[in-house]
Amino acid sequence: MTTSNGKSETSYAPPQGLAADDLLDAWREALGEVLVQERRHWERERALIEAQAQSAIAKAHGTIDKMQAAIVTLRGEVLDMVRARLAEVKDGERGPAGPAGEKGLQGERGIIGQPGPAESFFFRVHAGKTQKRRSILPCR
Repeated sequence: MTTSNGKSETSYAPPQGLAADDLLDAWREALGEVLVQERRHWERERALIEAQAQSAIAKAHGTIDKMQAAIVTLRGEVLDMVRARLAEVKDGERGPAGPAGEKGLQGERGIIGQPGPAESFFFRVHAGKTQKRRSILPCR
């Protein structure tokens, strides 16, 4: 049976003097051992997790290297195929002329440009007036 303070009626009185000190030292030593064991366990677990991570990273790097090599190989194969196909393309002989197309509509008048070297008709601007001249030589 327990009393109102939570202690059993048959509980022992706390040790006195050296016995109390010895009991505290024993508890400290026991708890210290438990902590040391747990720390070792945690360190082993951490080392295992780190090793697994390093292994996964190394495997990923290996996969990446293989994929890069495959891409380089595939690129070379595609270039070889394209080059081979382009080498087959030849410019053959010119075929016969096709029928004449329909006459188109008159387009809009374009911008007057500089006279060419051998124009039959050209416009010459002189003293603010536009003159139409017939000539076979370029204007000076």
